[in-house]
Amino acid sequence: MSPDYITRGSTQSRRRATEGPFVIKDPRQSRWYLFADYYLNGGVFGCWSTTDLDADPGSWTELPSAQYRFPSGVRHANAVRVTQAELDAIIAHY
Repeated sequence: MSPDYITRGSTQSRRRATEGPFVIKDPRQSRWYLFADYYLNGGVFGCWSTTDLDADPGSWTELPSAQYRFPSGVRHANAVRVTQAELDAIIAHY
């Protein structure tokens, strides 16, 4: 396996086609998250985390899907920081 890719661990033999990856930092802790759209699964995302962006990609930890979620229909997501008031207004609007 190439060290340039994040491992699929025990699912290495299963095809998990992804696209639209993006990385965000948790502003409350020294942790980074990589999200990728499993485009063959209709809006399902995978998520991996690390505390060291310089670490070997194979050392990123895949998170269980119960630990994160996106609104229905999201594809090729991105993230922006908003205040609590802005978030409340967005939720109220939609």
